[in-house]
Amino acid sequence: MLLQDNTNPVINILSDCFSLKNRFRKNTRSKIAFITFYALMISTYLYINWYLYGSNYSSYQNLLRINSLLFYVCIGLATYLSILNPGHLVQENSDDPDAFLKLLIAYDAVSLCPECQVLKTPRSRHCHQCNRCVDRFDHHCPWINNCVGSNNHSYFYTFICSQSFYLLTVLILIINYHTCLER
Repeated sequence: MLLQDNTNPVINILSDCFSLKNRFRKNTRSKIAFITFYALMISTYLYINWYLYGSNYSSYQNLLRINSLLFYVCIGLATYLSILNPGHLVQENSDDPDAFLKLLIAYDAVSLCPECQVLKTPRSRHCHQCNRCVDRFDHHCPWINNCVGSNNHSYFYTFICSQSFYLLTVLILIINYHTCLER
């Protein structure tokens, strides 16, 4: 009875969106958080441009241009990170059916991943959402719907910094717009 998924579908969607773990449900890659990220980004961008871009406040024009540039950088990086290989470990002799047995004989069993049947590197880990081993695994990010590993860590850091600056410009624009309305 515990293994049956009798929860509310809305709760399942929210738990997928915010990566809340349920011990009795298999974790898989969820597109809901990825779509939520795009929806939130596009809605804030449209909100800012709807109310401010057509206004007569010329002091906002440079900040709006910076905001637009940061928006396109964030969307571009999120799309690129979602399709970029984070550093998946690959099986060397995939055509040999006894390749994993040979690895078990040659190496300690602790240094092998039984699910991917590969030799793990010192900082690699198996991601249960992607069902793959990732070299220098950091975490599985639901907003890009991909793991962060050796191949995309620097791009992910750039994405986080540009996202922070984008949100800062949104906050500054909203505060300045509302203070100008009160005057």
